[in-house]
Amino acid sequence: MLAEQIRMMRGFTTLELMNLDVITDRQLQPGNLQNGILPLFDRKNWLTKQPAGWAPFYTLSDWQPLPDGIAGDWLASNDLVWNTIQPSLQIASRILMSSTVLPFVSLTCQVLRLDSWAIGDVG
Repeated sequence: MLAEQIRMMRGFTTLELMNLDVITDRQLQPGNLQNGILPLFDRKNWLTKQPAGWAPFYTLSDWQPLPDGIAGDWLASNDLVWNTIQPSLQIASRILMSSTVLPFVSLTCQVLRLDSWAIGDVG
């Protein structure tokens, strides 16, 4: 039974996961997205207009009907699109700037010159 548990939990027992605080019954702090977005994810780095010669992008209404006749393209210049993806970019920024992330992220940030982004500013 223990061997099956270890296999199912990728090499860990339930007790080990509890000791690592992966499984917990304590009250957790509520999440927040008060951190910024890494310069790598700045709006200026996303497509804001359809490049010449590219096939047309889907319009927002092609993907999912929106209320009140909202229309537009899936581009960063569309405020609806940008406001929708911002929380994901904040989460990605927080993960990349976390002190617990694998060392290759630190090296990648140095190569991309993101090391000037203060970890304290990300949250």
